[in-house]
Amino acid sequence: MYTYLASLPKDPAPISMKRFRDRLRLTSPVASQNMIIRRSLKELEQIGYLQYREEKIGRSIKFHILKRSPSLDAKKTISVPAAHNPADDDALIHKLKNAEGCRLLRN
Repeated sequence: MYTYLASLPKDPAPISMKRFRDRLRLTSPVASQNMIIRRSLKELEQIGYLQYREEKIGRSIKFHILKRSPSLDAKKTISVPAAHNPADDDALIHKLKNAEGCRLLRN
């Protein structure tokens, strides 16, 4: 999404939801694709890269790109999911093996 928006000319024409779907080539159902596009635009807005306006004309949805800021504000925080700890998997596997071993001994 970012690379597509960054490659647009300075004052781009409104971009339809269909154009975003075609450009991103997502494989999920259309409703899910629309949610992904809206969420991505909202995240780009939250980090300070993008200002946009969504407009619905009949059944068509268009996005007006008002402003793009390649230099992000360093004070903005981005939520990053917690890192996965492989040791948690090892502990779970150990517990499962012990539980299965106990079950085998009972039979």
